[in-house]
Amino acid sequence: VTFRNEANQAAAAVTVTTTLDGTAPTGTLAIRGTVAEGATSTTLTGRTSVNLAIAATDATSGVDQMRVAAVEADLPSQSWSAFATVLPWTLAGADGSRPLFLQVRDRAGNVSTAATASILLDTQAPSAATLAVTSPASLGVGNALSTTAITLGIASTDLAGPIATGRVRLDGDVNVS
Repeated sequence: VTFRNEANQAAAAVTVTTTLDGTAPTGTLAIRGTVAEGATSTTLTGRTSVNLAIAATDATSGVDQMRVAAVEADLPSQSWSAFATVLPWTLAGADGSRPLFLQVRDRAGNVSTAATASILLDTQAPSAATLAVTSPASLGVGNALSTTAITLGIASTDLAGPIATGRVRLDGDVNVS
C-alpha cells in the first residue's frame, strides 16, 4: 500500500503478509493426581488438588488460548486463558470418577473439539476390615482353639477397587507358615 498527498509526494510503501488458517488446533489432556507416598497417577487421586497436563498443536498460526470445564456443555461459557502446559485444578464433588474437558484456540480464532480425561477421586479410607477364623469351623469359649493350624479370612472394600496393602498382627506364641 502506498499513499500520496495532493502534492504527489509518496509515502514509503507498506506491505502486510497474512496467512490463511482455516484448520482447528488439536489438544490433549491428562489429569495427574497424588496417591500413596506422594506418587502421581493419571487414573486415581486421594486429593482434590490435581495438575492438568495439557498439550496442543496447530500447524499454521499456533495455539494461543485454552479453557477447561468439568462438564462439556459448560465449555462455551468458560473464559479463555493463556495456553499453559500445566494447570493446577481443584476437583469438585464427591468421590467417584471426575471427568474434565479442554478446548484450545489458535491465533486465528479456530477452536478445537473437546479433549477429555478423567480420574477417580477417592478421599475416603477403605472400610473397616473384617477378620474371621475360617478353619477350624468352630471356636471354643473365648475363641479358644484346639489346634495351631488356622485359616483366616480378611476382607475390606474401597471405592478405588482392590485393597493395595493390609497388615495382620498376631500376638502370642504363633508359628506362621
